[in-house]
Amino acid sequence: MEKNELEQNKEEIAKYKEKASQLERTEQILYKLSEIEHKAKKEDNFKLEVQSLEMQYQSNDLRFDQSWAFLKHIGAFDLISSDNSKLTLLNDEDPDFKVLLRFLDDESSLRISIKIGVLYVGKGQFDQKAIFFNTKGSEEYEELMKKLGKSFSNAELHKSLSLQPNILYYANGIYELVFHVATGMTTVLTDDQQLGKKKYIGNDSIHIVWDENDREYRPGTITSAFNFVHIIIHPLRNGLYRIRIRKKKDEKGKQVGFFGPLLTGMMLPMNLLGTLLRYTSINARKAITNKKFRIVNPLSERRKIIERITSKHGLRAGVKGEINQAFINKFINTTK
Repeated sequence: MEKNELEQNKEEIAKYKEKASQLERTEQILYKLSEIEHKAKKEDNFKLEVQSLEMQYQSNDLRFDQSWAFLKHIGAFDLISSDNSKLTLLNDEDPDFKVLLRFLDDESSLRISIKIGVLYVGKGQFDQKAIFFNTKGSEEYEELMKKLGKSFSNAELHKSLSLQPNILYYANGIYELVFHVATGMTTVLTDDQQLGKKKYIGNDSIHIVWDENDREYRPGTITSAFNFVHIIIHPLRNGLYRIRIRKKKDEKGKQVGFFGPLLTGMMLPMNLLGTLLRYTSINARKAITNKKFRIVNPLSERRKIIERITSKHGLRAGVKGEINQAFINKFINTTK
């Protein structure tokens, strides 16, 4: 008895769902018809709109109608020609429009990009040449590289950053971190300066240095005017890793401000290093930009590009009806 009642309940539920679906479609059709009837100026136009509507529903393609109802609900058709409208119909046939749109997609990131140099210093290595000639590090060093970010072997995977191949990349909702790892970059045996590596790492404001040398690493080892912060890691025999933070002074003798969470003298296990190095690099970048440069908000920059696109390529017809009709025609063509 219970099974029979359950089957009957399932059948009744299915019938109610079907009726609800039919009522919803009917309500959509009636709503659309009322809109057409209200806006139609001539009887011939009304008939053509009705015929078009019937064809759309016969094809079971509700994308147009759902989108139409949504735009009507938010007042798009009433505001599209208003001087205070937030919606603008764009002339997408202009070649310059496509250039700006490509710039918006490729260059205007919603995240703040931070580029960080990573160096491996082995035993007995004291100068730039020896450090840049390293093509690999110890097992512990390689383990840390896996924790810092995801490895990319092709810079084309992230065009907007214009990156050297073989980098580490990490991103969250606000920041994207690019690690220029010296041991992973191309080594030219005939180049004592390793300019291919230095042009990236030398311009990074933050350096993470894995130091296995007996003498402590000196921040001026890599000659550059841009390396303001050095986060130096010393592996210890007890399995922990000692941290040193070094900051360069500017031409006025002032240092970068305080940042963390890693501080000089801390000793940490490997499982914490990756995460804490990333957050310390982010905070170091904040301290540097507060001191040296104007902080650029990526959302504000993106808004400026959008305003430039709309002001330069927005359609501004003198008659509201022309703008509305142009908007509707474009909308219909893109949703079919």
